Amino acid sequence: MNEKTYFIDMFDATVEIGAKDNGEENAGYLTYVTTNGIVCGRISDVQGYDVSSNESIHEHLKHYAETEEGADPYSLANAYFYNNYKENKDIINPAIPLEDVQILFSNGLTLQVNEYIIFTDQIAGILPGKHDLSEF
Repeated sequence: MNEKTYFIDMFDATVEIGAKDNGEENAGYLTYVTTNGIVCGRISDVQGYDVSSNESIHEHLKHYAETEEGADPYSLANAYFYNNYKENKDIINPAIPLEDVQILFSNGLTLQVNEYIIFTDQIAGILPGKHDLSEF
């Protein structure tokens, strides 16, 4: 297991737990420093999908197709990831789903997106909280 990925995962989990207990408007946000820029967003909730059979996948997708939110592609990919690696308990998903995301690229351009997935091997550091990236 990659210790960096494990630490980032535990740090994110700690912030997420604190955010749920805190109820602050900007709670749950983290700002990640990468070699390509800075990414600020709130950690997304991951839905539990049962991908053990085609029938269970079909039932989940049918259920979520009937809701306003629709199916969550990250949650489905996460379920497949862990289903494929279920024999290896030391594996941690290296992807972190974020929502309400700002990305400041190294060339100075800023992008605002609803959802973004950042991979732990790209993270050089973490700043707790939500930051206005136009001030960096």
